[in-house]
Formats: sequence, structure tokens, C-alpha cells
Amino acid sequence: ANWGAINIETKEVVVPFKYQEAGYVGKGYVELIERDLKTDEVISRVVVNQRGEIVLDAELYDQYSLLDEGYIQVQKDQKYGIVKNNREIIPVISENEFSLDGGLLIAGRWKSEERQFYSLDGKLIVLPKGYQVVDGLSKDSQVMSVINDKNKQYSIWTKSGKKLFDHLLKVKFIEDQYIQISKGKHPHRCQREPLSSHPGLPERPAMGWNRADSSRPAPFSRCCGGRVHLRSYENFPAGSH
Repeated sequence: ANWGAINIETKEVVVPFKYQEAGYVGKGYVELIERDLKTDEVISRVVVNQRGEIVLDAELYDQYSLLDEGYIQVQKDQKYGIVKNNREIIPVISENEFSLDGGLLIAGRWKSEERQFYSLDGKLIVLPKGYQVVDGLSKDSQVMSVINDKNKQYSIWTKSGKKLFDHLLKVKFIEDQYIQISKGKHPHRCQREPLSSHPGLPERPAMGWNRADSSRPAPFSRCCGGRVHLRSYENFPAGSH
């Protein structure tokens, strides 16, 4: 008997019934293998999700391992890369294995000087010499905290590699993407700056930051007690500032 998949509601075939083997590999994914009926050689080996979508052509790689959020680490010739939705977003060129933490894809161990950081869309994050990523804060956060090895001060950068705040004594993730920062000699003082002064974050709309009929532009860091709200504008709840 051959394996495939149909949509329960529409009865539509979403995975053709041409595979001779099927096995659950974890995190909601199934590996399907198609063989030549005469020689028993593998023709194709794919990984599909619960919607019947092919997320990995496993035949192209020596090994693979499942990360969270739909990311798959692949290995070929002792090199590693990342695939998502059957697209290789990080080429198979890294000598280090990957992990997913704080909204960052990390090649190598956290404490290793050779580690590299990538955004979730697979772009390498390049920081100036002497700067090291400390924390990606959360998977939904657009920013990360960075430390300057020379003066041991912190800064906040976008995950595309643009600096927003510098010369901070402390950066602490609170909850719901709020960040508490301590700056200069006054650890509870927080600076207010408009969104337009922070390139790399979404442009604010003409109106509607806090209410549908409000034209008041919400600044990027409208603070209370040293807390800075760093969510993208489309997720601001009513009355959050």
C-alpha cells in the first residue's frame, strides 16, 4: 500500500499516494519515502507538515534535525545550514551546528568566539569589532542586546544589525517585549526618542497608534519607570502608552 495525505474537510489529495514508507519524525512532521518498485532504490525522500506541504527535500542532504518554529537544520559533507518551508535560507557552509534561541539562529555555542548570529530570515548579523550579542530577548522581539567588550557597556540593536541605543549600564527583558534600560549615572532615567530617529524599525502610520481615531504619533520609547516598549507598531494595544 502506498502512503499519501488528503484534506479531511475538502477530501482533496494534498500529498500524492506514491510513497511506500511513512514515519513520524517529531514536531508534527512526517517523512515519506518513494522507492523504485523494481530496484528498491530511493527515488525521493521528503518531509511534510500537518497541512501536507513539503518542507524539506531530505534526499538532498546527509542528515537533518528539527528545530522550533519550522526551522530545519540540514547537514551535508560535515557542513550545516538551515532550511525553512523547503527553502535553504542559510547555505550549508557552517562548520558549527545551529540552535534557535531568543529569535536568533546561532551557529556555534553561545560562549564560543566563533559563533555567528543570523536573523530569522537567514541574514548574517554583522557587528563592529569588539561587540558581542548578549541576548536575543524573545522570538518576537525585533531587537537584541549587545555588549561592547572594551568598555563593558550595553547597547540595543535591531536584528538586522542597526544600533538604536548605546552606552547603557543595563538591559533587562521584563515581559511582553518591554525592556528596562539603565543609562549613565541615573539608572532610572529613560530617554524619549521618536521612531523616525531609529532606522530599521517599521515606519509609524499617519494615525491610529493607540486608538483608531487618534492621530497622536507614538514615540519609539515612550517610557514609564525606565521601561521601553519595542513592539512593532501593528501590535500596539489601545492605551498602551
